[in-house]
Amino acid sequence: MAAFAAAFLLAAMPAASQPPAAATPQVEESLAFVARLGEAVNVQVAGMKKLLDAKPLFESMTTPARVKAAAPKVRALMAEARRSVQQSDAMLAAIVPPPGLRLGSLSPASMIAEVRSQNAKSVALLGDYDAFLVAAERGDRAAVLKAAPRLMEGSFLLVDGNATIYRNRQAAIPSDQSVHQALGIGVQLYRAESAAGRAWLAAKFGGRPDAAASSLGSQLAEVAREARALSAEGRTNLARELSELDRNTAGLGFQGEEAATLARIRQALADKAKLFAIGDELAGLAEAGARVGGAALAAQPSPQLLGQLAALELRFHGTLAEQAAMAAGKAP
Repeated sequence: MAAFAAAFLLAAMPAASQPPAAATPQVEESLAFVARLGEAVNVQVAGMKKLLDAKPLFESMTTPARVKAAAPKVRALMAEARRSVQQSDAMLAAIVPPPGLRLGSLSPASMIAEVRSQNAKSVALLGDYDAFLVAAERGDRAAVLKAAPRLMEGSFLLVDGNATIYRNRQAAIPSDQSVHQALGIGVQLYRAESAAGRAWLAAKFGGRPDAAASSLGSQLAEVAREARALSAEGRTNLARELSELDRNTAGLGFQGEEAATLARIRQALADKAKLFAIGDELAGLAEAGARVGGAALAAQPSPQLLGQLAALELRFHGTLAEQAAMAAGKAP
């Protein structure tokens, strides 16, 4: 999945100790940029997610005849995913960031470049899907075995790249700001996805399912601890930020558009609590996944935990998009 730049929503806002009206033009420009970038990413995410949702279709492709029967539906999904990436690229090309705008330590150009890079990786992954499908239709076992690792590794590289992007962005935000913890939850989410996919692959085809499950259990236990700690610390910081915002804007008598801007920013800030609830869910999924033994892991037709995490990832992205749109005045 593509990196989601809307996580910098609150980094684009003034500090809670500053009256928002003092920097309203800059805040509005920042929010508009983040919202547009988030919309472009969401288009790509939704298109690629449809391939994940088609898991039963892929699982049915056990013989050349069944592959031929399923191929038209799979190719239609891949074509739709390509269109989504193309639409995302077009939306990126239409974004003109305000001169001099920076979000944390990043420039808008670097954030757009990150999304373009992830889109390019998605296109390459779709090409590997094509090669795999053609080989499977022909019943060419050698070609299938050659294409499958590239397909899997491409998926893992997308996930690992997202974890790195989130970690770099997290490092640019002070740890006493709740957005730092929100970004950390993204890091742990992608970390869990990578571990779940690779462990299933090792258990299913690597010949050492117990070792794969043991390694996965250790990684997921750490993810669970980190996610719970991030959610707890994020809630503490969020409560302080809301209190500071209310204290420093009380009695200033904002009217009209200034009052509406303040209300939107405050609501988007308050809604960040949803991200910390997702962090708790991530911890629960990781704890449950850590208890799965090697035999059970190898018996899964596809990585069950990875599918659950992918659904959680989509919700995480959707929540960020809602917050960016709300603060930019695009949500009801």
